[in-house]
Amino acid sequence: MSKRPRKGVQVAQVSKIPRGGQIADSIRTKPFCWRLEEIDWEGSWGWERATVLDLIRIIVPKLHNYESMTWADVEGPSGSHSIQFDQLCSEAQGRLDEIGKGEIETLFSVRITGERRVWGVKDVAILRVLWWDPDHSVCPSLKKHT
Repeated sequence: MSKRPRKGVQVAQVSKIPRGGQIADSIRTKPFCWRLEEIDWEGSWGWERATVLDLIRIIVPKLHNYESMTWADVEGPSGSHSIQFDQLCSEAQGRLDEIGKGEIETLFSVRITGERRVWGVKDVAILRVLWWDPDHSVCPSLKKHT
């Protein structure tokens, strides 16, 4: 039996739209926001290592500036992006296991300045801040000044 339509018969085009695509697009239009309730105080990237000057002059103003942007803007040319677990350095992978977050598949790196990064978990449209990485060592880049 042939599955071809007979001559002269109109076949309607079915357009498939991925269900998750609409949700992902709507998240990209939401404003960037961040929360501190899950920060890691200890370890190589613990917040106890951040200086008061870094916090007041660099980190908080930059995160505040990102609040005026959408997630699409933050993930665009700003240098901020998601990183898969297996791309993190082995020490970062181990630290996630230590603090009970070894099941996380992806972390989000927020570019603060050239090398400085704030790392967190993207929870829908909220960045759950985790680490302060002043030396870009959680996931070292081969590019200069990134």
